[in-house]
Amino acid sequence: MINLKFYNYNLSEAKTPEFKGETPFINLSPNIKEIIKDFSPYKNYKNYIIIGNGGSNTSFDSFWTALRSASINKSATIVTSMEPDYLYQVKSKNPIKDTLVIMISKSGDNVGALESLFFFNEYKKVIITSKKGTLFELSNKMGWSVIEHPQVGGRFSGRSAVGYGPAFLLDLDIAEIEEGAKNALQNYQKDNNDAIKLAKFLYDQEVNGNVDIFMPIYSHFLEGFSHLITQLIHESVAKNGKGQTILAVTAPESQHHSNQRFFGGPKNMIGVFMTVRDSHQSAKINLPKNCQDVALRDGKLDILDGRDLNESLKFEAQGTMKNAEEEKIPLAHIELDKITPFSVGELLVFWQFVTFYSAVLRDVNPFDQPQVERSKNISFTLRKEVKL
Repeated sequence: MINLKFYNYNLSEAKTPEFKGETPFINLSPNIKEIIKDFSPYKNYKNYIIIGNGGSNTSFDSFWTALRSASINKSATIVTSMEPDYLYQVKSKNPIKDTLVIMISKSGDNVGALESLFFFNEYKKVIITSKKGTLFELSNKMGWSVIEHPQVGGRFSGRSAVGYGPAFLLDLDIAEIEEGAKNALQNYQKDNNDAIKLAKFLYDQEVNGNVDIFMPIYSHFLEGFSHLITQLIHESVAKNGKGQTILAVTAPESQHHSNQRFFGGPKNMIGVFMTVRDSHQSAKINLPKNCQDVALRDGKLDILDGRDLNESLKFEAQGTMKNAEEEKIPLAHIELDKITPFSVGELLVFWQFVTFYSAVLRDVNPFDQPQVERSKNISFTLRKEVKL
């Protein structure tokens, strides 16, 4: 379950904004049994190299970072760059006989990803792409297996073979992730739901000149979501001179650098904090008796003896939030009850809806990315101009 609370902000009525276009991410209805059937022939590999950019990897990265456990004896490497030294490092850690390469590209013409793909010529490959375009034609020529990419933009495609396929191969419970996602799909289409509330909060703050968002994430396991959320908000909302910039950082590490920007920099930044209420395991500090009288700030080390570390993590987040409240900085707090496959599915869909509503409130198209395409075209022209 996802809980939302605001500080230094009074929310007016949050009605669902009207959108007359198609909403492919809402209409997406993945067949989990079919995904499992399509990917089962590749289940026995120990290592998986996923090549792709943006939406081709961010949902899977969110699943994998949140849900991988010590009992999973497999590895996943996400390749997002053609940097030679990095590619050689990846190859050295992934023996050919134990490794499957998966390239994901809806358009099939991601030049950088294709370059990385050819670096792994000798590896077994599976391709996720549309049934047209360069990558599809290439797959036919090379005899590579193709699994169809749904007709939905990559950043909204997590609930499909794009996100669920690699997650299944890495032994994650994709059926339970989808159950959480379906639950969220129902909840976040209702009036006055938390996704529209957060979208309205962000919109109101932008109107007030707060164009930067500080988003500390107080869980190592939710770090993957920082990339997905950044992509969703930037690529879907930042158009026609509108939109906000997200600084998504791992916390409490962020308190040792980015708190200075949050509190001491330009007064155009708001907070969106993400925390988890309950951990799966408990851990308490056992302080040696002879150390308890050592001075610590304005007290002694003995206040740490027997302290529950999950409680301490909460104190770290609460300290920064209370500071923001004192400084009158508008703040939203998103709290997950616990990290499970179900809650990860909920969180995925929550942010998809926050993004969708944010774009609609600004009267921009949630599903295109014109400036992204322009940069890709320029980089391809530069390649053509340099003769080998």
